[in-house]
Amino acid sequence: MVSTAELVMEQALTLPIRDRALIARQLLLSLEGENDPEAEALWQEELQRRLGELQSGQVACISWTEARERIAGRLRAPS
Repeated sequence: MVSTAELVMEQALTLPIRDRALIARQLLLSLEGENDPEAEALWQEELQRRLGELQSGQVACISWTEARERIAGRLRAPS
């Protein structure tokens, strides 16, 4: 029998990325305690900065596969 969580996850994964991001954010917030308004403001600033970098072409997205490979390579490299 499929659990409710599995059904919700299956449906959520069919949504557009903006909707999935909104759901992910709300779920993460639901796991935290009280919101720290200062920390929230700082995160919003950081998100806007990163979005600006993406939109201006300063940085480019890479796939999770490539990111994982880069991280693994750094972990394997001698210090």
